[in-house]
Amino acid sequence: MLIDTKRIVPASEFRSKMPRYIEESRRVHQPIAISHNGEVVGFFVSLEEYEEILGSAVHELLSERLDDSANVSHEAAKKRMTRRLTRARKAR
Repeated sequence: MLIDTKRIVPASEFRSKMPRYIEESRRVHQPIAISHNGEVVGFFVSLEEYEEILGSAVHELLSERLDDSANVSHEAAKKRMTRRLTRARKAR
């Protein structure tokens, strides 16, 4: 799993207590893993965290593509995103 979190919450609990988890994500700035039948199926992050991690990585990839007018392969994009996520996590 690329995203490191200590918070794993069953989907049913997340649905029933969503306001609590929204507040927690704003306060703690940690992603919350949502599980279904014991398997992580998604993540809930604050808007700030989303923009910081994913938004800047996507912006960087799109900027490079527009600047170079070159296509980016799936593998190259995946490697860049992984590096960017790793850097963002270490910066915290």
